[in-house]
Amino acid sequence: MSTTVGGDVAGCVPVAPSASATSAVNATVGVGEPRKLPQLSESFLLATRALQAALAFGLTGAHDVAELGLRAAIVADTTIGEVLCAK
Repeated sequence: MSTTVGGDVAGCVPVAPSASATSAVNATVGVGEPRKLPQLSESFLLATRALQAALAFGLTGAHDVAELGLRAAIVADTTIGEVLCAK
Protein backbone atom coordinates (compact mmCIF):
# COMPACT_ATOMS: atom_id res chain seq x y z
CA MET A 1 0.00 0.00 0.00
CA SER A 2 1.43 3.40 -0.91
CA THR A 3 0.44 7.03 -1.36
CA THR A 4 2.08 10.44 -1.58
CA VAL A 5 2.37 12.81 1.37
CA GLY A 6 3.78 16.26 0.76
CA GLY A 7 5.42 15.13 -2.47
CA ASP A 8 7.06 12.09 -0.88
CA VAL A 9 6.04 8.49 -1.47
CA ALA A 10 4.83 6.80 1.71
CA GLY A 11 4.14 3.12 1.92
CA CYS A 12 3.37 0.26 4.27
CA VAL A 13 5.31 -2.92 3.69
CA PRO A 14 5.49 -6.20 5.62
CA VAL A 15 9.32 -6.12 5.65
CA ALA A 16 11.57 -3.05 5.58
CA PRO A 17 13.57 -2.59 2.36
CA SER A 18 17.21 -3.53 2.59
CA ALA A 19 19.95 -0.96 2.08
CA SER A 20 21.33 -2.97 -0.82
CA ALA A 21 17.96 -3.09 -2.60
CA THR A 22 17.50 0.68 -2.40
CA SER A 23 21.15 1.44 -3.21
CA ALA A 24 20.86 -0.61 -6.40
CA VAL A 25 18.41 1.99 -7.75
CA ASN A 26 20.24 4.96 -6.18
CA ALA A 27 17.34 5.70 -3.84
CA THR A 28 17.24 7.09 -0.32
CA VAL A 29 14.50 5.68 1.90
CA GLY A 30 13.52 6.59 5.44
CA VAL A 31 12.17 3.63 7.39
CA GLY A 32 9.89 3.92 10.41
CA GLU A 33 9.28 1.38 13.13
CA PRO A 34 6.61 -1.32 12.80
CA ARG A 35 3.26 -0.03 14.02
CA LYS A 36 -0.35 -1.12 13.94
CA LEU A 37 -2.61 0.78 11.57
CA PRO A 38 -3.89 3.35 14.15
CA GLN A 39 -0.27 4.33 14.99
CA LEU A 40 1.09 4.61 11.44
CA SER A 41 1.51 8.37 11.82
CA GLU A 42 4.19 7.73 14.48
CA SER A 43 6.09 5.46 12.12
CA PHE A 44 5.73 7.98 9.29
CA LEU A 45 7.22 10.72 11.49
CA LEU A 46 10.25 8.55 12.27
CA ALA A 47 10.63 7.59 8.61
CA THR A 48 10.48 11.27 7.63
CA ARG A 49 13.19 12.16 10.16
CA ALA A 50 15.35 9.30 8.91
CA LEU A 51 14.87 10.40 5.29
CA GLN A 52 15.75 14.02 6.09
CA ALA A 53 18.90 13.00 7.94
CA ALA A 54 20.00 10.53 5.27
CA LEU A 55 19.54 13.15 2.54
CA ALA A 56 21.36 15.81 4.58
CA PHE A 57 24.36 13.49 4.93
CA GLY A 58 24.30 12.35 1.29
CA LEU A 59 23.40 8.74 2.09
CA THR A 60 21.60 6.35 -0.22
CA GLY A 61 19.82 3.16 0.72
CA ALA A 62 17.30 2.46 3.47
CA HIS A 63 17.89 4.10 6.85
CA ASP A 64 16.07 4.34 10.16
CA VAL A 65 16.53 6.76 13.05
CA ALA A 66 18.24 4.17 15.26
CA GLU A 67 20.88 3.44 12.63
CA LEU A 68 21.46 7.14 11.90
CA GLY A 69 21.95 7.95 15.58
CA LEU A 70 23.19 11.47 16.24
CA ARG A 71 22.93 12.40 12.58
CA ALA A 72 19.12 12.33 12.92
CA ALA A 73 19.30 14.56 16.00
CA ILE A 74 21.68 17.00 14.32
CA VAL A 75 19.29 17.47 11.40
CA ALA A 76 16.13 17.61 13.56
CA ASP A 77 17.51 20.20 16.00
CA THR A 78 19.75 22.71 14.26
CA THR A 79 20.86 24.39 17.49
CA ILE A 80 22.11 21.11 18.94
CA GLY A 81 23.57 20.20 15.56
CA GLU A 82 25.59 23.41 15.42
CA VAL A 83 26.93 22.85 18.95
CA LEU A 84 27.89 19.24 18.23
CA CYS A 85 29.50 20.07 14.89
CA ALA A 86 31.52 22.92 16.40
CA LYS A 87 33.34 20.55 18.77
